[in-house]
Amino acid sequence: MVTLPVASVRWAAHELLRFGAEAEVLGPPDLRARMADIVASLGDVYGSGSRN
Repeated sequence: MVTLPVASVRWAAHELLRFGAEAEVLGPPDLRARMADIVASLGDVYGSGSRN
Protein backbone atom coordinates (compact mmCIF):
# COMPACT_ATOMS: atom_id res chain seq x y z
CA MET A 1 0.00 0.00 0.00
CA VAL A 2 1.23 3.48 -0.87
CA THR A 3 -0.02 6.83 0.40
CA LEU A 4 0.39 9.55 -2.19
CA PRO A 5 -0.36 13.21 -1.43
CA VAL A 6 -2.05 14.89 -4.39
CA ALA A 7 -3.00 18.41 -5.39
CA SER A 8 -6.35 17.53 -6.97
CA VAL A 9 -8.55 14.56 -7.81
CA ARG A 10 -8.23 15.32 -11.52
CA TRP A 11 -4.43 15.33 -11.40
CA ALA A 12 -4.30 12.21 -9.24
CA ALA A 13 -6.60 10.28 -11.58
CA HIS A 14 -4.44 11.26 -14.56
CA GLU A 15 -1.29 10.10 -12.79
CA LEU A 16 -2.78 6.85 -11.48
CA LEU A 17 -4.10 5.80 -14.89
CA ARG A 18 -0.49 5.18 -15.92
CA PHE A 19 -0.50 2.12 -13.66
CA GLY A 20 -3.52 0.55 -15.35
CA ALA A 21 -5.00 -2.44 -13.56
CA GLU A 22 -1.95 -2.64 -11.31
CA ALA A 23 -3.31 0.14 -9.08
CA GLU A 24 -6.42 0.23 -6.92
CA VAL A 25 -7.50 3.49 -5.34
CA LEU A 26 -8.73 2.92 -1.80
CA GLY A 27 -9.41 6.55 -0.97
CA PRO A 28 -10.35 9.26 -0.81
CA PRO A 29 -13.84 8.33 -1.99
CA ASP A 30 -14.03 11.14 -4.58
CA LEU A 31 -10.82 9.92 -6.25
CA ARG A 32 -12.02 6.31 -6.23
CA ALA A 33 -15.32 7.43 -7.80
CA ARG A 34 -13.48 9.46 -10.46
CA MET A 35 -11.34 6.46 -11.35
CA ALA A 36 -14.46 4.28 -11.58
CA ASP A 37 -16.07 6.81 -13.95
CA ILE A 38 -12.98 6.88 -16.16
CA VAL A 39 -12.71 3.09 -16.28
CA ALA A 40 -16.40 2.77 -17.12
CA SER A 41 -15.93 5.22 -19.99
CA LEU A 42 -12.95 3.22 -21.26
CA GLY A 43 -15.07 0.08 -21.05
CA ASP A 44 -17.67 1.74 -23.27
CA VAL A 45 -14.99 2.46 -25.86
CA TYR A 46 -12.96 -0.76 -25.69
CA GLY A 47 -15.30 -3.30 -24.13
CA SER A 48 -17.51 -6.00 -25.60
CA GLY A 49 -15.19 -6.63 -28.52
CA SER A 50 -16.86 -3.84 -30.52
CA ARG A 51 -15.00 -2.37 -33.44
CA ASN A 52 -15.63 0.77 -35.46
